[in-house]
Amino acid sequence: MTAHVRQSCSLNGNDIPGGWPELAGLAPAHPGVVVDDEIVVFGPNGLPSFSAMQPRIHQRNPAAVQALATTSPATYVIFDLLHIGGRSLIQLPYQQRRALLEQIGLQGPHWRISPRLTGRGADMLAESARVGLEGLL
Repeated sequence: MTAHVRQSCSLNGNDIPGGWPELAGLAPAHPGVVVDDEIVVFGPNGLPSFSAMQPRIHQRNPAAVQALATTSPATYVIFDLLHIGGRSLIQLPYQQRRALLEQIGLQGPHWRISPRLTGRGADMLAESARVGLEGLL
């Protein structure tokens, strides 16, 4: 089962042109799902890299988009399940939504569920800063 990407938006809600051919394999799930997600490009260190993603955001030239999809592939990282079928899951605790998300198996060549983190929030946030991440989702 996979999610369907209808439109990509930046964090500030601006439309991002359809320059993500590696995500074309995402297809409608049955029953339909609404997820919370992030499109990332991983840098050479294996961490999400905003600078590696920058060339992709406003690229409209199909040949350049395809080249970037090969050299700097995007990954669709799913971290929350908000609706399934016609049912909102917002009222459920995150742990229950996460368990449902893991059960429906949203995984593919360029999309995956974010790793499950355990431990104290403050410790995880400190570790994310130590390795150079912007924060936690």
